[in-house]
Amino acid sequence: MRLGSPLTTDLDQIREALDKAKPQPFSNSAAINASYAGLMLAQSKAESPLLIVFSDGLDTLSWLTEDEVLESAKQTDVVVYAVSAGHFPDKTFLQDLTKSTGGSVFEVESTKNLDQVFVGILEEFRRRYLLTYIPKGVSNSGWHKLKVRVKGNPDKIVHRPGYAMDSSGAGEK
Repeated sequence: MRLGSPLTTDLDQIREALDKAKPQPFSNSAAINASYAGLMLAQSKAESPLLIVFSDGLDTLSWLTEDEVLESAKQTDVVVYAVSAGHFPDKTFLQDLTKSTGGSVFEVESTKNLDQVFVGILEEFRRRYLLTYIPKGVSNSGWHKLKVRVKGNPDKIVHRPGYAMDSSGAGEK
């Protein structure tokens, strides 16, 4: 795993890191480990953390399990989007990761139009609202499923599928 660029708002630095990235289908990758590292970096630095994962969905080297990373993602405020090039058979981890954080997967045929993908991700991310509530009548720890509906509104609602409570009863995320 290699960090192509530190956390930055410098678009030129980001473009340079993307230009240096060489897609190599079926090569060794640790996408699960890299996703975990990205979650931890994003959570530690940003007020509204956004993580964009570039991957073909294949993982051959990770020592962390999918379940461990998905559980960690539930404990963060990070919203994960995935950009996946090509049509590989197993993108379950990327789909599960993005769904568990309120993001989504974008499949691209080529890297030529990544600017349009980025704009789409940023537009969706900027249209988000933060809703909070204090649950009553639920256990003081563990994962709690959540369903969000807006009465009379046909718009698509994208949300995390639940939230975690710590043992003190305070909501973690």
